Amino acid sequence: MSREYYSYWYRLNNEDSFLIWFSNEKDGFVVNENGFVPSFSNKNDLKMYADKIQIKVDVDNPNLTDLDIIKTWLNNSEKIEDYNSFLDAWNLFEDISISSNGDFDENKEVTNDIYNRIFWGCNIPAVTPEGESFTPTWTIEELKTIRETLNYGLQMFKKKINLQ
Repeated sequence: MSREYYSYWYRLNNEDSFLIWFSNEKDGFVVNENGFVPSFSNKNDLKMYADKIQIKVDVDNPNLTDLDIIKTWLNNSEKIEDYNSFLDAWNLFEDISISSNGDFDENKEVTNDIYNRIFWGCNIPAVTPEGESFTPTWTIEELKTIRETLNYGLQMFKKKINLQ
């Protein structure tokens, strides 16, 4: 299976930016020669970079991963309102970590169940039986683990991103 490349849209600090994500046997992000993930303020700059490194990127219709939602929750909330944002951020951090030799979520024996409940809390139509839904409940310790994991992921993300 050959890699397919896509623009990946994220928002952080009220600024929209784009990364180059790839799908293959293992998903990840394009990294530059210094091991950082190039980030672009617009799709045109992303396309120019893709041309330079000779890859074809599908720039149409990327979904937004709004990291500001995660930042806000980390700063002052106990209740998770939007499980999709949490799942998107967790997956983003995981793929960034894999691509750039990061160490996000090395405690999978603790976090795997939490990740799965966040996934099921999204109630994705393709995997949720019609007429049913799942709303996870959390202990104080589990919320602490979510907060620590996502905070670590956000800090790692900021270190691994290289604005072009």
